[in-house]
Amino acid sequence: MTTWRTRIEPITRPFFFAWSRWSRGMTLGVRGVARDGEGRVLLVKHTYLEGWWLPGGGVDRGETTHRALVREMREEA
Repeated sequence: MTTWRTRIEPITRPFFFAWSRWSRGMTLGVRGVARDGEGRVLLVKHTYLEGWWLPGGGVDRGETTHRALVREMREEA
C-alpha cells in the first residue's frame, strides 16, 4: 500500500538533507548488529528508505555512541 508519505518523501528528501547539512553541520550516527540465539539478524524497514537496514540513528549532543545505539535499537525494535 502506498501512503502519502512514501509518495512525497522522494521529492522532499533532497531539500531536507540540504537543510540538515546547512543548519546542523556534521552529525554522528550509529548502526548496530543484533543477533538472537539462532543467528538471525535484526533489520528494520523505514518509511523513508527503500529496503531493509540495520537499526541505528543519530547521536545526540552529550550522548555516547554506545548509549545512542542502545536508544536507537529500543526505538526501532
